[in-house]
Amino acid sequence: MTRPGLRLGSCLMAAVWLHTPSNAAALQTDPPVNEQDSMREEIQETVEIYMISKMKRFLRLTETQERKVIPLVEDLNSSRREFNRRRRLILMRIRPLLEDETASDEELLKQVEELHAMDTRQHQKEMQARDEIRSALTPRQQAQFIVFQERFRQEIQDRVRRLQQAERPPGARRRPPPGLNRPHPRR
Repeated sequence: MTRPGLRLGSCLMAAVWLHTPSNAAALQTDPPVNEQDSMREEIQETVEIYMISKMKRFLRLTETQERKVIPLVEDLNSSRREFNRRRRLILMRIRPLLEDETASDEELLKQVEELHAMDTRQHQKEMQARDEIRSALTPRQQAQFIVFQERFRQEIQDRVRRLQQAERPPGARRRPPPGLNRPHPRR
């Protein structure tokens, strides 16, 4: 049984990871893969609500700006969550292929190309959403939005780090994810 703080800390870490543009996006069609994914999505949504609330105050959005900007931010966040979920699914298919010495290069290439295509679509979607958000903001607010995003990301990362430190036994070291310590096969 896990301690509630440890579980929350893990979820906040997932939320921070999910909030980064390179990790986020896509269509909401498939259900979460497991309970951890479901919890990750719930935490991400909570962080997003908190982020939007802080963003509205930080940028001092007018009512007109709120009606334009908030739906764009919500859509972008939703897209990021879905992208991350789909990305995890592809990685779940890639890992066993890497460990299977009999897996063909074609099988691996298919997964890599699918991931690359998803990354490209998400990047384009992010850029379009950012352009639309910028068009609704004054130049000062555009600059503030950039600063806000960095400060918010840092705030969440700091909170997660403090949670981890508080819950880690003295002298305990963080372990790398499984598979990162394996030697590379020689060809």
